[in-house]
Amino acid sequence: MSPMDWNQRYEDHDIPWDKEGPSPVLKWILHRQRTVFPENAKAMVPGCGYGHDANLLATHGIPTLGVDISAKAIAGAKARYHHPNLHWQVGDLFADLQEHSVDCIWEYTCYCAIPPAERDAYLHAMHRALRMDGLLVGIFLLDSGTPPEEGPPFSSTLEDLTTRFGTCFDLEWDRWPPVSSPGWETRERLMCWRKRAV
Repeated sequence: MSPMDWNQRYEDHDIPWDKEGPSPVLKWILHRQRTVFPENAKAMVPGCGYGHDANLLATHGIPTLGVDISAKAIAGAKARYHHPNLHWQVGDLFADLQEHSVDCIWEYTCYCAIPPAERDAYLHAMHRALRMDGLLVGIFLLDSGTPPEEGPPFSSTLEDLTTRFGTCFDLEWDRWPPVSSPGWETRERLMCWRKRAV
């Protein structure tokens, strides 16, 4: 499988994952479980795309870094959103993140874009970026509607998520999302993981 040219996808406007606004479940978390993202805790959104979720976090008083491998995506994010709490980085998640630099990570549509063979690399990159006891909170796609080897997006299973993340994170909670984008009900899982020393 050839690597995905994410910049070209943005150039071609072939970005079906972009819903032109923040994730409904992130809005819910910020209103109902705000302790996940306390004020002045630094957050990161990997694979932030046009930055809708990063901007939402920033406007709730959370200094936020949006990271994407696509320069086109980051340019679009910068054009859309301006906030003193908001920062952007074009970078490779596996190589370019600063160690122990954030307190919490919001994961949405990034993990499912990574081929299964590279998921351990993603896991270790997120672990390195988090400060000790930091939280990784995210929506994980269980059913992409295509065979597991086809994607992106790539499906996951609860067993695989629990086994993989359990190597260096402790599960704080796991539930069906209270809200979902239309068409994704019962296909996504909301999980909160706390970094553990390894």
